[in-house]
Amino acid sequence: MTAASATMELLKKQKKAAADESVVTPDFSKMNTKELIKYHDASGLEVDDFETMTIKEKREALKAATGGSSVDGDASAVTEKTEAEITSKKAANKVEDEDLLVKTVHEIENISTEKQAHEVAKTLIDEWEFSDFRLGGVLSVIQANGWFGGYDNFK
Repeated sequence: MTAASATMELLKKQKKAAADESVVTPDFSKMNTKELIKYHDASGLEVDDFETMTIKEKREALKAATGGSSVDGDASAVTEKTEAEITSKKAANKVEDEDLLVKTVHEIENISTEKQAHEVAKTLIDEWEFSDFRLGGVLSVIQANGWFGGYDNFK
């Protein structure tokens, strides 16, 4: 088995374990602002500008971030259970291998909404532009100090 196929097998097993995990997602439409904030903070979900959203936007963002599933019932009772359930779900989804390729594949395979895909794309573009800026700075330092690795210049 090659390293790439072993990595893919590991990710498939983790994905299956996460799918087998029964995690109850609360009915966000019945939650008040305080409950939504508690759920957001406990879940570790990344939602841009969550603090500045209206209650309706918070409900929609959390629903989208959790795959759009919810259950009916008492919101406060469900909220009390969420911390243990979220911890369990995170453990099932955790990538043990710190290999950058494995982490990248894991992140890409776990994109579940169009909005999330667009947010990741924007972040990658922003990081790429900043990396170019950083590279320019490093090359400037190399030029200023004459660190050309045995050569006369960059040319």
